[in-house]
Parts: sequence; structure tokens; C-alpha cells
Amino acid sequence: MVEFRTGFHHGRRGQLIFKHPIYIHPSVYIDCTSDVTIGRGVSISRNTRIYTHDHFHDGMTIEEDVKTDRIKTSGLNIGNDVYIGDGVIILTCVNKIGDGAVIGAGSVVTCDVPSQEIWCGNPAKRIKDRKQNKEI
Repeated sequence: MVEFRTGFHHGRRGQLIFKHPIYIHPSVYIDCTSDVTIGRGVSISRNTRIYTHDHFHDGMTIEEDVKTDRIKTSGLNIGNDVYIGDGVIILTCVNKIGDGAVIGAGSVVTCDVPSQEIWCGNPAKRIKDRKQNKEI
């Protein structure tokens, strides 16, 4: 049995939609404040965090921001045949991870990842194409 957690915040509840087979390892957290779609053959490794909401921080104080409870949400579409390494963090500003993408362990993803590319780092950046094996 695979155990992972989903959550939602501020009374907003998105959907978690996925195609079989998928492989989600223990200790994965998926924030479903907005919709998350996961394609066929996706593997999400341990300790990964996927966020679909963030807070505005434009008030005069943090207390004011928390009290107003304003958040921004964004759905996420993870394509088919995607590998997400251990401890990856995918932030709210990401809308799409393309088919065949690979995200290296410990990466922090801050923008969309195109199909068939390998991304690593903090912030994550393109390292090379997956199929052509061409390094940058």
C-alpha cells in the first residue's frame, strides 16, 4: 500500500486526477487547493512537495497578510512518463511538466518544464534533452 498526503487550504478544494499506472512513493505531499493532473507512467519519489497555492505578501505586515487570508492558486498538469526525484519541490508558479521530463533529486521547480528535458538544481534549470542526450 502506498501512502501519500493530499491537502487543501482556505476552503478551496481542487481535484487530483491521475491515469494508471502511476508510482507515488511514501512521504509525498500534494497540495490540492487547485487541480492536479498526473499522467500515465509517472514516478514521484519520496519527500516530494507539490504546491498549488501561495499567499500574497503585499500587506504592511505579515499579520495583515495572514488575517486577510488572500491566496493565489494555480493548477498543475504533469504529463506522461515523467520522473520526479527525491525531495523535489514544485512551486505554485508551475503549470505544466511536459511528457518525458525528468526532475533531479532536491530540485526546486519554479517554472514550466518542457517535454523530454532533464532539469536539476535550485532553482531547477535545463541540463540536457532526455532523448537526444545532448548536454548544455
